[in-house]
Amino acid sequence: MKSFRPYKIILIFFLFCNVYALRASDFTTIYNRMYIQYSGNPSASSVTSILNLMGTNGNFTDIDYATTSGDPGTHVQRLSTLAQAYKNPSNANYNNADVKAKFLLSLNYWINTNHNASNWWYRYIDYPKGLSKGVTLMANEIKADPVLLDKTVKYLRWSFGNSSEGRLTGANGADIIIGSLIASILTENHNQMLQFKTEMDRLLSFSENEGEGIEYDYMFGQHSGYGRQVYIMNYGAEYLNSVLYYLEFCNGTQYNSTNLSVLENFY
Repeated sequence: MKSFRPYKIILIFFLFCNVYALRASDFTTIYNRMYIQYSGNPSASSVTSILNLMGTNGNFTDIDYATTSGDPGTHVQRLSTLAQAYKNPSNANYNNADVKAKFLLSLNYWINTNHNASNWWYRYIDYPKGLSKGVTLMANEIKADPVLLDKTVKYLRWSFGNSSEGRLTGANGADIIIGSLIASILTENHNQMLQFKTEMDRLLSFSENEGEGIEYDYMFGQHSGYGRQVYIMNYGAEYLNSVLYYLEFCNGTQYNSTNLSVLENFY
């Protein structure tokens, strides 16, 4: 019978602690970079206008939320403005309790209503990307309400979790990852971050999906189901924008993609 060797248990314990500390450090690094990127300094008049338009339940009185033919996404943009004002020490509304309360109220309204505009793109891409900016800035305030935090994370993560392979391609795939990223950062979800890395590695490779992304001749295609369609100046530019954000946010962490040769040659 082998003798008991407590030093092995101690070694395993310290290895586990180091791995956990590395993950925690990575999450902090990525979050801080996102915070800086999404920060801003809106005018006091723009904040006043937003607050004056807000109803008692967090809606905005000039937005038609009932229609399915329009786009109520202005709501999300206003949330980002409120968050930037509240968090910027140079802003007249810095640490303004009313701005904080109105932000949380309006965030709760938006998530509970879960608007679906006329095109799938809004719910999958536009709304999560826009909402993630304000959520990043107001993370501590949202975390103080576990119910709101849980609903917010599920809302932002929904687009990635419900995207078929056909939607996680090219610019759309990169945008969906960026819109969902903060949800996994706030919950420090290691497995979800590895999913993002895997998908980003694929998006940074030559496209195998009928011209959705970078092809072997370095053409950028999107919506090529009925023939190759060149979209370098619109979808291609959006693809580069989101991919570069991801690479910048995750640089030096275990979640970054190192599959850069195709991107470099394409660029």
